[in-house]
Parts: sequence; C-alpha cells; structure tokens
Amino acid sequence: MKRWIIVLLFLALAGSVTWSERRQLRRTLAERERLSFEWKRLDRRATEMEAEMGRLESEVATGEQLLGSQRRVAATKAETLRRAALTNTFGPQNGTLAWSEEEPFVWLEKKHLSSLGVVAFRAADSGETDAAFDTTLLLNRLKQQFFAEHPEFAPWSSLTPELAAKAKDEYVKMLADAADSLDEKTRPVFAAAIRQAENSPLPGAMTQAPATYGLNETAVTLLGMSAAERGETERATAEMVERYHELERRYVSESDEHASEVSGPEQPRASFAVAAFPDEGGAVKAEWIAGLNAALGAERTEYLLQMAASWIRSDLGDFGEAERTITFREGPRSGGYSDKTTKGYRYSQGTGGPVPIPAGWRHLLARPAEGGLPQLRPHQ
Repeated sequence: MKRWIIVLLFLALAGSVTWSERRQLRRTLAERERLSFEWKRLDRRATEMEAEMGRLESEVATGEQLLGSQRRVAATKAETLRRAALTNTFGPQNGTLAWSEEEPFVWLEKKHLSSLGVVAFRAADSGETDAAFDTTLLLNRLKQQFFAEHPEFAPWSSLTPELAAKAKDEYVKMLADAADSLDEKTRPVFAAAIRQAENSPLPGAMTQAPATYGLNETAVTLLGMSAAERGETERATAEMVERYHELERRYVSESDEHASEVSGPEQPRASFAVAAFPDEGGAVKAEWIAGLNAALGAERTEYLLQMAASWIRSDLGDFGEAERTITFREGPRSGGYSDKTTKGYRYSQGTGGPVPIPAGWRHLLARPAEGGLPQLRPHQ
C-alpha cells in the first residue's frame, strides 16, 4: 500500500514538473514568436530608413548642385552688373566714379534718368529747391508766424505800396535771421526763399527782373559733373538763353486774342504772342548742343537734354518751333494767367492778388511800378 502511495506521489510530482516545463516552453515559444515579429518589424523599418536616407542624400546632392548653379548664375550677374556699372557711370574719363559701388546706393541705369522727372534748369528765383520735407515745413511755419506777428500786413494783396515794401522787408529779415542758425546744407534753401520773396510782385514793386537759369543740383549729381564741367555747361546755357531772348524780343507783340481759360466778370485782360522762328531758333539750339557736347560729351548731353525737355518747351518755345501766347487777367484781389504754345505746352494759374509773370516771359514783359496788367518791356 505504501508502495502505491509512493508511486502515485512520484507520478504526481513528475506530472507537475512536466506541466510546468510545457508552460515555460509555451512562454518561450510565444516570446520567440514575439521577438521574431519585432525583429521583422525592425528589419522593415531599417530598410525603410535606408531608403529614406538614400532619398535624402539624393535631395541633398540635388540641392547642392542647384545651389552651386545658382551661385554661378549670381556671380555671373554680379560681374555683369559690375561691368555695366563701370560703363554706366558718368564722370570724367579715368577719374573718380561719381557713383561708388562701395556706397549704399541703389543703382539706376542711365536709360531710366528721364523717368525721374528731374528738370535740369531752374530760374534762380523760382523758389524751387531740393529741400528736405522738414525744411519745407519750417518755411511754412515761418510764413504762418509772420502773419501771426504782423496782422497789419494781411491781406497781402490789398496793401498800399508803402506797407507792401515794409512787409517784404520784415519777411526777408525773418528768413535771414532764421537762416543764420541753419546748417550749410539747409541755408541755400532759405537763400532761394529770400530771392523769391524779393522778386515777388507787390504794389509799388511790381517789376520782376528777367529770369536767370542755373543747373538743378540733382541733375548735376545724376550726370556726375565736375565743377569745371558744371561751370562750362552753365556758361554755354547762359549764352544760349541770352541769344534766344534777343530773338524773342524781335518777335513778341501785343495780341487782341485772349485765352478762353482766362475769364472773369469785368476783369481787364492783356495778351501777348511770340511768333515762331524755327530757322533762327534752330541755329541757336545747334550751337548750344555743340557747346554741351564739348563740355560733357555726346552721351551726357543727350541725357541732359532729356531732363531739360520740359523747360525747353515751357520757357524756350521749343527753340522757336512753336508760337507762344499768354493772357493775363486782373481784378480786385484776384488775378491769373494762361500760358500755352502751339506744340502742346499749357499752364494756367490763378491767385488772390497780382500774379507773378512766368520766368519764360520776364525778359519780354513787366508790370508798371504802380501795378496793373503786364506790358511789353520798354526796350521793345
């Protein structure tokens, strides 16, 4: 009996060990299967990563190739622009370039100069300057301050000759005092404003001197003129203007045909005309251009003429090719004029008082000292 019990116990123990081993085997097999699956998954991921690395390497190589190509193109363009800059720079031959490539300057090709709207020549007392915006504001504030401190000078257009002369003197003094405290760059702007004030028509001081013209500083800079070139250009231009004005004095006359743009209830009007004289004017133009060519060379002269085109049209009647006409009107505290040519130039202005004679007509017309409509100058 005891033997059977021992046998049964042995068999039970052996069965328990066998079951435990089988369970461990099942776990081992499951773990191996899991590890095999994980290995396959990692292997697939490694393959995918290798493919991705290959793709990235290919893209990097392509990017480097493209970047190298872009660098070569940029270098070629930079060299082209550098060479163009050397040929696109105005200035004395074998001299210092007017526009240094070392400066923070946006390059402007010469072919675009005419689109800037720069007028090459200005009347000295036109009041036009290259003033900065803050300088213009300062001039406006001074004008407002003047009338605030001197209400006796308002309205300007109704002053007696004595008060008008006193008002002009006081205003010029204010501008001169203000100019003393300005820097060298701003002071010329006030000098131009003073010249304009001194030459403005006022009762008792109506006559404006004939206009003299000078080069616009911006045009001088754009064309890279040296001091000697600028002086020769202004000398040739002054001689041309003098000769041209003398021709116009021969062809100017009073006119009974008044511009329709200038009208007003019972306002007196006066009109004048300068007949065309293309042959004589063309000869003056040719000599002027020859002088400019000698001073600046043919290329810069061409660009200077482009920038002077509007001035030639408005003040020189296209060198006698056009007939010029002007009509003035004037009444109590009101005035105006219409200036035009047969080649399309047209400009009108109205004011609350005596209107200034345009610069292009001052060598032909003048106002009587006591006021009234413009008349032909006495030497006519």
